[in-house]
Amino acid sequence: MIELFEKYKEIADERIKPTIDDRRQFENNCKYTFISETIGGSINALKAHQKYIGSSVYKRERSFSYSDTCDRDFLNRTEENSVLFTEELYKKFQEDALKFYIEYHTKKLTENQIVSNSTCKLTNLRFEWELEMTQELIKFYKETLNSLK
Repeated sequence: MIELFEKYKEIADERIKPTIDDRRQFENNCKYTFISETIGGSINALKAHQKYIGSSVYKRERSFSYSDTCDRDFLNRTEENSVLFTEELYKKFQEDALKFYIEYHTKKLTENQIVSNSTCKLTNLRFEWELEMTQELIKFYKETLNSLK
């Protein structure tokens, strides 16, 4: 799955090109920078958990993620007992991560305002483009989740 995310990020990065006066290219730069940064964060989370395979980890109590240290004083603390992080557990983590990304971005679309109330037209335009790209991300995450099943 990491390879799929990296390919998607690579495609987005290839579409980002320097521009001064090309409005269409500026739009693409805004859209694909948003995609690249969002997918980049997802890749980092997946790679961090992939490193845990074969080692003992602690499940976070309030999320789907794991930690290699027992954090009992942390707001999202870990469970007291460690478990062996296996390939199966990593696949479950991937599915849970995708479900979280879908839920997070869907909530972002449905619960946040539809338009930016900025007096700057460019800020409003960028906000619209990010909403459009958020829909693309949801679609990508859903397709990826379906391919895992």
